[in-house]
Amino acid sequence: MIFFKIINKNEVLFSNLNSTPREASVRKVYRNINGYDIELWGSDYDYKILGNKHIADKTAEAYIKIVQFKEGLQNEYGKEYAIASHNLITAHSLLQDTIEKIIPEFTLVNAENYYEQVNIVKNILIKDQQTASEGFLSIIKRSVDIQAQIEGLKILSGTKQINIGKHNIDKALKNIVHPFYDDFNKRNIEIKYHIDFDDADDNPLETDYKILNMALHHILNNAIKYTLPYTPLHIGFDSKTRTLYFEMMSVKIENDEIDKIIELGYRGRNIDKNDPGEGVGMYMVKKALDLINATIKIESDHNTETKDIFNKKYTKNKFLINFI
Repeated sequence: MIFFKIINKNEVLFSNLNSTPREASVRKVYRNINGYDIELWGSDYDYKILGNKHIADKTAEAYIKIVQFKEGLQNEYGKEYAIASHNLITAHSLLQDTIEKIIPEFTLVNAENYYEQVNIVKNILIKDQQTASEGFLSIIKRSVDIQAQIEGLKILSGTKQINIGKHNIDKALKNIVHPFYDDFNKRNIEIKYHIDFDDADDNPLETDYKILNMALHHILNNAIKYTLPYTPLHIGFDSKTRTLYFEMMSVKIENDEIDKIIELGYRGRNIDKNDPGEGVGMYMVKKALDLINATIKIESDHNTETKDIFNKKYTKNKFLINFI
């Protein structure tokens, strides 16, 4: 995977270096293009790729074009649109990296035709079925990420068409949540469902599935980032009140922040500055729910406050979505 950091006038404009591997396993490349300073870090197979000066130069130029595209969007459409497009580009980049880990592109270069490529891929998949299986599940997750960002752009641009249908909330939720299982598993967060399948079948939820999917995508991403490891995430639905809830021990939300966290760009005071995120997730949740006449309420039980080994504060937080 290629990691990068782009700087202009001492400001970091674009970076994924928060997950950089050990320095011993990477090659660093530095470039300055049109006033932008860029650091490229290549790991695994990309270590060799960045050793080629021409490829390194073209890679740096490509990332600079991404930043300029983002800045252009922000100037023309505003910050929210620029952030959403940035998230889409990042999701696509992660998808490409996942595919590259399964089938490195250089392995296909010497094939003389399509049938040779098929045989190369078959041999790689058979040789390392574990990596292939994990990669396939990761591709599903990355595809879901991209779809959510596309729906978000449609919502922001005002082109999203509402398509109301009847859905068994148990089926819908598990379909939305399952691509996140690996991320939750890595943080030792167990998902506990509190939904009666028969009740959900008898009382279908009338909503737009794609919009609901996009809203919950951001809630789940936040749950992965901010839930205390080794604690459960409870997901339930009350058919009588038509309320869906997510309850977890996550980063403490102060009382005066309850209404602020749905504002664009707002990040809680107890979130570490080095934690990923731009304060856009809950904003997009609210925008999506408004389209399907649903509301979100946040409850934080400060009587449950605890701290991790880094002294970060956590409380039991509950996110309730009510379908009017």
